[in-house]
Amino acid sequence: MGIERLPGAKKKLKATRSGRNQPFAVRLTPHGSKTHVRIGTMNAECSGISFAESANGMIFFDYEQLLARREIGDGTSLIRVSEEDASKLQLMIEQEITRHPRLAKRKARRKQTNVEAKISEHEVKELRKENQKMRRQINNDAGTLIELQLAGIVPLGEKPPFPFKHIQQMKYGCDWLSMDFSGSTLHLYFIESNLSRNGRKPTLNDNEMRLRKAILGRKVITHYTHHWVDQDGKIRWD
Repeated sequence: MGIERLPGAKKKLKATRSGRNQPFAVRLTPHGSKTHVRIGTMNAECSGISFAESANGMIFFDYEQLLARREIGDGTSLIRVSEEDASKLQLMIEQEITRHPRLAKRKARRKQTNVEAKISEHEVKELRKENQKMRRQINNDAGTLIELQLAGIVPLGEKPPFPFKHIQQMKYGCDWLSMDFSGSTLHLYFIESNLSRNGRKPTLNDNEMRLRKAILGRKVITHYTHHWVDQDGKIRWD
């Protein structure tokens, strides 16, 4: 596209331009002054400007690209630009940095800082993973302790308020179920085991609380189903 991007100056630029592939010097003229200060270089395609003795630049975009910008919610917006234009501007800025050792040193320091930041970020992630692993281990150890207590291997302390036999591990609603007959009456004891590390009574989740309310509110209907397969392979439900 080249100078087509600068329609107001297109005619004058064509008349004075000696080479189509040569870059443009960019100058600023203070208001009311005859002095023109060179501030940077614009590439031959007029797609980007690199500022002299600086690691900064500007890139060209048209009005449609500006209208199509997308806000990302933190006071900034994304504007779609050509990857080719972005790559060319990056090359121009890198050439500017190469020509000025001070900028190169600054870039090296920033690169080192970025490397150190990535290392620190990696270390934080590893520490978080280790912390999560330790938490899981603590929870596993707590669960193991409770299992050992219910198995009678580790002392319980106080006598439990349910018969300490025929205990089944549960996967839904609570942790354990103790079954006991008192004469011909079956008693079911639903047990939720938790470990408190802050001295306060552990709370129940929604499912555990729902089960507790149903049992204490006597809103329980007991069903018994016999599932078996006969000699012909037919499934039976009684």
